[in-house]
Amino acid sequence: MNYSKISGRFVCKMAALLAFVFAACSEDVSPVNGAHGGAAEEQGYYALAGRVGDVYPKVMRLQGLDLSSQNGEGRSDVNQGTVVVVSELDSLTLEKTGRSFVDTIDNNNGDFSIENIALGSPYALIEIQDSCIAADCKEWGVWGSNDYPTSVEVPCDYDELLAMDSTWAAALPDYCGVLDSTKYPIPLSGIVDVRKYQGTRAAKLNINTLSYLKIPLLKKYYAEGMSFEEAGRKAEREILESFGVYEDLGDFENAENVKGELSYVLQMMIHITRSGILFDTMLPINVERYYGMSPTLLASLGENAEQLYSNTVKFLDYEIGYFAHKKGIEQCTSSRENETFTVDGLGVGTFVCRSNKWVAGAKKIDYTSGTMTDARDGKVYKTVTYDWNGVKQTWMAENLNYADTVSGADTAMKKRLLGNTKCWESDPSCELFGRYYTWRSAMNIDPSSINLVSVVLNEVFDETIERYVSSYDTVTVESMCMSGDRDTAVEYCSVKTTTGTCRYLDTAASVYEYCENKYYQGCRFVSAEYLPSAGAVAHQGVCPEGWRIPNKSDWDVLFENIASRGASFKDADGSGFGYFVAMTVNFENSATPLLRVGEREYTRLAFASVPESAAEFNENAPIAFWPFIGFPPSSAKDVYGILSFAFTDTEVRVRCIKD
Repeated sequence: MNYSKISGRFVCKMAALLAFVFAACSEDVSPVNGAHGGAAEEQGYYALAGRVGDVYPKVMRLQGLDLSSQNGEGRSDVNQGTVVVVSELDSLTLEKTGRSFVDTIDNNNGDFSIENIALGSPYALIEIQDSCIAADCKEWGVWGSNDYPTSVEVPCDYDELLAMDSTWAAALPDYCGVLDSTKYPIPLSGIVDVRKYQGTRAAKLNINTLSYLKIPLLKKYYAEGMSFEEAGRKAEREILESFGVYEDLGDFENAENVKGELSYVLQMMIHITRSGILFDTMLPINVERYYGMSPTLLASLGENAEQLYSNTVKFLDYEIGYFAHKKGIEQCTSSRENETFTVDGLGVGTFVCRSNKWVAGAKKIDYTSGTMTDARDGKVYKTVTYDWNGVKQTWMAENLNYADTVSGADTAMKKRLLGNTKCWESDPSCELFGRYYTWRSAMNIDPSSINLVSVVLNEVFDETIERYVSSYDTVTVESMCMSGDRDTAVEYCSVKTTTGTCRYLDTAASVYEYCENKYYQGCRFVSAEYLPSAGAVAHQGVCPEGWRIPNKSDWDVLFENIASRGASFKDADGSGFGYFVAMTVNFENSATPLLRVGEREYTRLAFASVPESAAEFNENAPIAFWPFIGFPPSSAKDVYGILSFAFTDTEVRVRCIKD
């Protein structure tokens, strides 16, 4: 049981944050002999039953950070044997009258029950006593005795720590300082109106960290003249707002409410304080990736995965709200919808106000959503239409998934697609993320129509002078280097003599190795017969009728306009482009599934593109567009060319644009 490891640091931080000091637990357990403090009509007999301990979301794990509860049930309970004390409070001052009732928890759930409590006031303080700092409460029976004081100084040096008592010292928290061993590190307690918890339909009582934090503020506002209910509500609002939460999440002491949204607040508090991390480094690196999960993918993974993802994002929403609050960013309200703030030094660049919450993302731009149907196989795709100040573009908002397996009308296309497309590993039907194509199959062209030349090193052994002579020649790239089959070993002459005989016969392990060694200085186009001389504006490629492969200008217009409006491709909802990245999903077991969101397939992120003319291939080879960087830097002045001999097999995804 690791509850105790939350530590005294938590108390200190909460005290600093909320500026209060907790009063020590009363040890007065004298019998009740009459009414104290309250009005006579408030005296009565009550039964109190509930549980002590925090409740966390049941399914709550992030990659690399285990946020599940200690027992896997979404709860963190106090130990069996813990003493629960119910103290009567004066109804005018909320101070103890001296009467207390005691129960010892005899279970592992933190449940307690005390019958026939005679109170002269409806208000009572419920608190726990006893000690539990080390794991499994190993200090019980040791600290507080003649051998150990009620406070113990934990040394910073691990060897010194072990020297304290080698039987259990290693179970102490892994930090140093003076710890009070007379109470739990978080002395769970709460002040309640006992009348709310009477009867079969009454609220279910839960004493937790939040109810503990509420006590001093509740007493403060009650003393200022507010009713008990009003003072409690104001205290709860103030505490939640100190964590960047501006919603009314219900009574802190109501077990049903705590199991809901309040459980995420508790989880966040423990995460912040247990980790000892600064708020400006508390979020996962590239936190926006957790907001990019495809709904289709989630649905395909089942109910557990959907719940896990929903809990993960909800937890991050609360952490981002806390982060924004600590950064001095005002509350996200409807009047601030679509406002953003940027933080340097984090893996995420921008946070945006959406639906009254700060979330990781960028601005939302204006666009119109629609659909289109590919007549070739009947597949329906989402579309998005933009109006960039009079320049209109309509794009597919999903990746193309056409394999020509339904219709054999275009036998040439079928031949070019065969063996040149594939699906993502966890998406065997390509329904989630579309299909990957080799560039040449996306273009629907035969490799023989692509002519490349390369500058190669030519070494000749001059027998007359007994010396090697080097020169550079421009040659046509061999057809075998342009084909898809490059695994065969190749025997070749690496050095010839001036008379044409072979001086050195080498063997490459594969065609790819041979071509890579020979054409390492890059290739360039000398012609591209499939491109019309007027430009490639209407090159259909593998796209449906009426749609085409976007060219460099199309991508530039889209990319520059999205960026200039403060939006991002990575924010599918904000940009409308529907850009989802393939993600890896894994389940450790059915009880605590681990959803690893954001593990991107860093390869195959490019989209197919064509140049606007055949000559453009010689300038910057805009054959693929990367959403995060656009087109690679131009190498127009490089006389050796800029293309790889294997570029036609570059794996790309296809987003068609409407003619």
